[in-house]
Amino acid sequence: MPNPTRKILANKFGNLKILMLGFFLISLMLGSNAVNAYQHSAQTTAPTHSITVAITHASYTDLDNDGFEDDVVVISDFYLQNDNFYEFIYFITLILPSGTYYQYLVQVWAWVDYVSITNSFYNHATESGNYTVIIEAWLLNPDVYYDASVVIFDPPGGSDGGKPTFGAT
Repeated sequence: MPNPTRKILANKFGNLKILMLGFFLISLMLGSNAVNAYQHSAQTTAPTHSITVAITHASYTDLDNDGFEDDVVVISDFYLQNDNFYEFIYFITLILPSGTYYQYLVQVWAWVDYVSITNSFYNHATESGNYTVIIEAWLLNPDVYYDASVVIFDPPGGSDGGKPTFGAT
């Protein structure tokens, strides 16, 4: 037959164990909140890197002196922040009024916070209507960041020219 005194003591010590476990968990939670608060404040003091892209000019002209104003010039400015060396890529897309599009990937290494690039689309302006230029840029070093810019312009007419080619300077 079980001992009733033993059962009463077991219940009292069981309650004491639960109470001690509760105090331990509460103190652990309070201590971990202080650590998290310290970590968050350390993150806010770190420098913020970024890339911002702006299309500052988009028009048509005769770049290759073939007698046709069928070339597109797009000037893009890239603003970089808080580092000594940057590596970034950008996709530049030219969408013709018909929906035909040309997309090029350009990779850039820079040691300055401002980069201006002239993008030349030779023999691309062959239709009349609105042309759309989209630049999507990714800063790859020191961290990964993204920005995009879009411009719509309308070169008058359109003319046949040579094979479409691209250049960036």
